[in-house]
Amino acid sequence: MKLLILLCYGFCAISAQAQLLVGETDLLNEIGYYSYSYMNSGSEWTTGGVQGSTGGPQVWDFGTGPADRVAVIEIVNKDASGVGASFPDADFAELQHFTDGDDQTWWFYERDTSGQHLWGLYNDELFPEHPTNVFSSRITDYPTTIAYGDTWSGVTYFNTVVEGQSGRIRYQADYSADAWGTLIIPQGEAPCLRVNRLVTLSFQVNLPFFGWTTLHTEYVRTYMWLAEHRGMAASLVSTRSTTVPGNDFATAISFTRMYETNIPGANPVVCDPVAALRITCVDGDLELAWDAVNGATAYIVSICDTPYGDFVDLDSTTNVTYPLVTQNLHAFYRVRTLCR
Repeated sequence: MKLLILLCYGFCAISAQAQLLVGETDLLNEIGYYSYSYMNSGSEWTTGGVQGSTGGPQVWDFGTGPADRVAVIEIVNKDASGVGASFPDADFAELQHFTDGDDQTWWFYERDTSGQHLWGLYNDELFPEHPTNVFSSRITDYPTTIAYGDTWSGVTYFNTVVEGQSGRIRYQADYSADAWGTLIIPQGEAPCLRVNRLVTLSFQVNLPFFGWTTLHTEYVRTYMWLAEHRGMAASLVSTRSTTVPGNDFATAISFTRMYETNIPGANPVVCDPVAALRITCVDGDLELAWDAVNGATAYIVSICDTPYGDFVDLDSTTNVTYPLVTQNLHAFYRVRTLCR
């Protein structure tokens, strides 16, 4: 890809990147949609702080990473599970499995004008004594739209059997869209929101005179990077713990990075390079400018302090200008085009 690089004296802090508003067209929510993701093996993986921090804009570069297994997500008819009748309110199922084994988890979702809601799951390995687990009430996984700063939560219960003991699990999920920026994965790059989800699982039994009593509680924190037209394009899942994992947890049981999906609009291609990249001064303010490229739907602006170093993406824009704020002595810029 040809890149036009410009040295700018007197630069350059970044302007605010446009934050992604995640909507229905950005999710895996239609029968026939699928995704393939690289992930680590079954052993714990050291995160090295890849989750980043709160706020934005940030760039999460997950272009490389563990690729021991391939995780597959497919949106299918709920009846393909063989237990769809147990979930009468569900509209479809999300089947999660791996290309190298038979382990499967079926998640059952209802979709309406308020979002995408989870009604339970089927897994005969995780719950061999009681594989069909129907929630007492639905949990909202994805509201209709998700913006940076949004929070939501839910609590439900499902009956189960653990090591021969009948009881129920109290399932609480707390979500926070706490960061935003650009996600780079093997499939490509896109604007994204990071959702921080904390799940609390409490095993309870119904004791005479005491009622429902919690015997054991575990916590799992998951980071989900929801990317434009890609759904959950990357995820990082903490190890289970009897204490709440911190936001900067050091070990994970799962790290996934999408490399293929068929959600419409998920596969941008590079158009012709920009031409006539220049700096202009408008009312005393510096800005990058370039000629419009036929067929381009977005431009990505990057920066580096040397012409041959590792450029960092600043922003994606549909404009043919980018504002600069004078701070540093100099910087190198490049602008590349995307089309769909």
